[in-house]
Amino acid sequence: MIIAIIPARKGSKRIKNKNIKKINGKPIIGIVIKKLVKMSFFDHIIVSTDSKRYEKISYKYGANIVLSRNKKLSADNIGINQVVCDVLNKLKLKKIYPKLIVCIYPTSIFIDKKKIVDGINLFKNKKFNFVISATNFSHPIQRSFTIRNYSIKKNFKGFENIQTQKIEKNYFDAAQFYIGNLNSWTNYRTVFTGNTGAIELSKDQCQDIDEITDWKLAEMVYKKNQKKYN
Repeated sequence: MIIAIIPARKGSKRIKNKNIKKINGKPIIGIVIKKLVKMSFFDHIIVSTDSKRYEKISYKYGANIVLSRNKKLSADNIGINQVVCDVLNKLKLKKIYPKLIVCIYPTSIFIDKKKIVDGINLFKNKKFNFVISATNFSHPIQRSFTIRNYSIKKNFKGFENIQTQKIEKNYFDAAQFYIGNLNSWTNYRTVFTGNTGAIELSKDQCQDIDEITDWKLAEMVYKKNQKKYN
């Protein structure tokens, strides 16, 4: 049994009600849920939320289970593993025991079926604890520096005269999906273990949505390529 879990709390501060904000007349969580339904290999699409409004929207767009999340688990400092474990504990009461759990954020409007399938296959074949989505920094972090009182301080030394294409790429969490089994989610407090794999996403396959400028960029890309993303 493969399930999708979408953690969707209402308490976003920088973009109010971000998870149900609309693009092309549809709330973004609805866009994500519909895409997961079309993938057809999830036995359950589950939303964890602290909002009755989010619950109603989630059912409307195809989620078949919506679980109430308490206030403590909706705080800013709660990790994704704690939310997923809360869902898994509640599923036990319903006698639902998934073998594979894919956690997907409600902002993942560019999510792609092939990347999910690739992630699942990588998880199974390489026996990772987790498989996550990742994308690379657009410029080598080896050339990064901090600025204090207008004065710069390099974070790394020895990269000034190395051609950019010869510097090893660095990656960061694309925050699109996290794949693990029951043991993975219950035994680890973070997806970043000593045995975590990654599926690389290109820049047009992911967009972090934290600030209003992020939202505007995501909206522009989605509208321009909506046939590709639907």
